[in-house]
Amino acid sequence: MKKNYFLFLLINLSFLAISSAQITLTQTNSNAIIADNTIACHANNVPADNQYFRAFDIAALGYTQFDVDQVSFGVQMATTIAPGFAIDITIYSNAGGAFPAGTLTEVSTVSVPIVGTDANTIKTVPINATVMAPAQLVVEINIPDEITPSHTTQFFVGSNSAGQSAPTYFSSVGCGIPVSTLASLGFSNVHVILNVTGFALSIDDYSVSNVSISPNPTSDIINIDLHPSNTLHSVEIYSLTGQLVFKGKNELTLNIGHLNSGVYMLQVKTDNGTASKKLIKS
Repeated sequence: MKKNYFLFLLINLSFLAISSAQITLTQTNSNAIIADNTIACHANNVPADNQYFRAFDIAALGYTQFDVDQVSFGVQMATTIAPGFAIDITIYSNAGGAFPAGTLTEVSTVSVPIVGTDANTIKTVPINATVMAPAQLVVEINIPDEITPSHTTQFFVGSNSAGQSAPTYFSSVGCGIPVSTLASLGFSNVHVILNVTGFALSIDDYSVSNVSISPNPTSDIINIDLHPSNTLHSVEIYSLTGQLVFKGKNELTLNIGHLNSGVYMLQVKTDNGTASKKLIKS
C-alpha cells in the first residue's frame, strides 16, 4: 500500500505541474554588447539620472500571468565605480493603455550594486514579481545621479544594433527627456539589452488551473466549477492509496454520499488538460 501511495503522489504532482519551463521575454535579436553603442545623460562619462524601459504585452504573447524570477541586462562600461554605487531594477504592471501611456504600478524593486568586473557582461539579477494580463509587464533600469564627492563612476548599459522587436524607452530628468523611444531621439540603432525570465501561465493553463469544487468538505453533494473554455471529459476520485473509488463523465454535480469519510483526490479531465483537487468527505 505504501508503494502505491507514493506512486499516486508522483502522478498527481505531474498533473499540477502545468507550466514548469522557464521562459525568457526578450525584444533584442542578440545579447552581444557593442562598444560605443549606447546613450545616456552624463557629464564626462559620469551618469546623471537615466531610466531605460522595455514593455512586454503578456496577453499578446498568449499568457494570462507572468511570474518573474530574474532580469538580465547588458553592461557596456563600469569603470572607477564609487563605493556603494547601485542601480535599481523595477518591475511594473501597466494598465489602461500601451506604455508609455497607462498607469504604472510598482510590483517589485531590487537594488543592484555595480562593480568594475560587470563591464562587458550580461548581469543577471534575481527579482520576484507577478504581472497579470491584460496589464503589460514593464521593466526599468534606473541609474541614479552619481552623488558621491569623487564623482568618478562611469557606468553605461549595454546595447547593440542587431535588431529588436519592440522599442527601447528612455527618460532623464537631468537632460529634460520624458519617456521616449530611443528611435524618436535619433538613436534608432541603439537596442538596449534588457530581458525578463520567469514562468508563464498560458490561456489554456489558466483555464485548467481555474477549477474549483464546493462545498468542501461535503457529506454528499459536490459541485465542480470550470473555466468556460474547458470541456469536461470525465471526473475521477481516488483514495490516498491510489484506489479509484468513483468515475463519472460530463457530470459537474456529484453525489459521493456512499464514500467513507476521509481525504480523497478528485481529478477533473478536460480538453485542455487535467486538474487535481483535494476533496474532504465529512
